[in-house]
Amino acid sequence: MELRIAYCYDDDLRQAANRAGRNYWYRYIEEILDRLGLTAEPVGRAVLADPAGLARFSALIVGDLEAGQLPTGAAAALRAWVEGGGLLIGFMTAGLEDLFGCRARTRLRRPGDDFCQSAFFELCEHPLTTDVHSPVCPEQRLIILGDALALQPEAAEELARLYNLWGAEAGAAITARPLGQGAAYYFGFNLPQTIWALQQGRPIDADYDGDGYHRFSDARTLGTNDPRVPYADEILFLLGNLLATRPHPALAPIPPLDGRPADLLLYWGGDDEATPGVAVAASDWMKSRGLPYHVNLMPLRGKFGLSPAEFAHIEANGHECSLHYNFIDDFPHPCGFTRDDVAAQAQLYRETFGKDPITTVNHWCRWTGWHEPAVWMAAEGSKADNSRIHRGSPPLNPINTYGFSFGTSYPYWFYSDWRDGNRRLDFLEQPVVAYEMGYLPGSDERPFAEMHTLLDLAARYHLTVNWFHHPVYIAQEASCRAAIDEVLRYLEERHYRAVQCGPDELWRWWSARSRGRITEARADEAGFACRAACDYPAGFTLRIPCGEHTPADARCDGAPAALLIRREFGRVWAEVALPPGAHDVTVRWV
Repeated sequence: MELRIAYCYDDDLRQAANRAGRNYWYRYIEEILDRLGLTAEPVGRAVLADPAGLARFSALIVGDLEAGQLPTGAAAALRAWVEGGGLLIGFMTAGLEDLFGCRARTRLRRPGDDFCQSAFFELCEHPLTTDVHSPVCPEQRLIILGDALALQPEAAEELARLYNLWGAEAGAAITARPLGQGAAYYFGFNLPQTIWALQQGRPIDADYDGDGYHRFSDARTLGTNDPRVPYADEILFLLGNLLATRPHPALAPIPPLDGRPADLLLYWGGDDEATPGVAVAASDWMKSRGLPYHVNLMPLRGKFGLSPAEFAHIEANGHECSLHYNFIDDFPHPCGFTRDDVAAQAQLYRETFGKDPITTVNHWCRWTGWHEPAVWMAAEGSKADNSRIHRGSPPLNPINTYGFSFGTSYPYWFYSDWRDGNRRLDFLEQPVVAYEMGYLPGSDERPFAEMHTLLDLAARYHLTVNWFHHPVYIAQEASCRAAIDEVLRYLEERHYRAVQCGPDELWRWWSARSRGRITEARADEAGFACRAACDYPAGFTLRIPCGEHTPADARCDGAPAALLIRREFGRVWAEVALPPGAHDVTVRWV
């Protein structure tokens, strides 16, 4: 079996939506596939009616096409392809109801703009949904942003139940139809819109939460839903599990640790808020624990609280330094900020420390507009932002908590709006997840339980987690240092293999992973083989769903490779740790 994933994409549809003043939400399918670590190929609509074109692929994703946008003969060609073993996934696709085996009862419309929630859904008990939903908040339903279709299954199984905003059942939200040797899966909502609107949030053009500032808390689209649930991640875990009904290989989200697959990734950082003395002390202590660290340095009225000599000392410790943009002091709040404001502070950083900042943070998590500051910061040589707050406001400073305010723990690339062509920007967002956890300043309390919960969740789902501690607390609060020591103790107790780094290194990893490619993938009753490439210096891990098979061993370019067998999402997975570069990989079944 040849393993190739395609997604139907025609840029004329994006151009038409942009001309009409709308975002083309399906554009985000590329980000979704990148997140899942999958290599996929775009194909035009004409392929939907081309048996020879379809035969090249084992799986195909189709977006929210209207029935009139399907080429003549598409329904028949797609049905024959599915019956022959293809996997078809549709996101609110019209005109293929007979193939998907379900019809729309009604449409649940969002009560406002494109960033508004229209419905909830709850996963049903089904082999395909096994362990997808977080055990932390099992009663919290997942959410849909944008309109939703209430589905009536006719020849399909229900994977998720749809509820309106008042909690009343409305029909099915997601369905599965086994057909011949293949299957057709249908989402009754525009999945890319939900993921994009969750992760990038709404444009910050007003003080929506009323805290007196334009901050990332104004961009949140979660509303009153529990922020401890990674909504976007769970939807993508489900999508990935549907594609895993065939042994489609993926690049794991965590690089190897000491040449073997790892469980989670923690990246440590904090900002100095222009306080003299604390950054070096914090860096020295983190070094004493063998930990990475990243300090963002804030200018205050033209000066930093750190000297070039202290900057060099922190770098000599093996730690990272970067810029902490200050759009708080001397700004008439609530307000935005401008490209010139960004440029002035970036220039001051370069003049003081002799290099461009890579991953920056904005004081008090300030932002303006939607994608525009990402463009401005990239123009100054920066590569990533680490300002998306983990909880809403108030309170202004939600310490000793974790959350997924933007639906995910993973990094993601910014995309521009319709005015700029919905293009992917070379600028990464790294959302805050764990914020000053495990202690309360000035208190002898040791509130470690939530911290343990997050570490368990991260190991279970292989999350990347930003662990944020300001240097002032590391330097001056024994309880903060005790909380960090507890992270290390708990990781050891649970035998979790954690890759640990700073935000700059996380950007290097995620960029290399995004460049990575998997080709020539195939599987049969004897085993699996592919060509996999990624240039990250510490290597990368290939993740392969094994179906009914059990992996016996793995090889890289003919030599034995580190193999880890996991059972997750109701199926067996093989993880193979690989060195950097391009390699021929094989896995032999028992």
